[in-house]
Amino acid sequence: MAKVYTVSFRNHDDRGPSKFIVLADSMKSAIKTAWEHGGPDFQSRFDESTAHAQEMKEGSRFMKLPFQ
Repeated sequence: MAKVYTVSFRNHDDRGPSKFIVLADSMKSAIKTAWEHGGPDFQSRFDESTAHAQEMKEGSRFMKLPFQ
């Protein structure tokens, strides 16, 4: 059963994390999906080894932010 995960990656120069909200079957799959969605420009600025995924709790609220 698919779950909602928040996935974050640290920037190479520690300016702050980049976060994704992903629907996936597992944490590993959520990280892979977020990494692939980021594309080459994103991948050149962030480090995949810093990826962290956390399952969102039922009833959690999150704010939709504009895509940048």
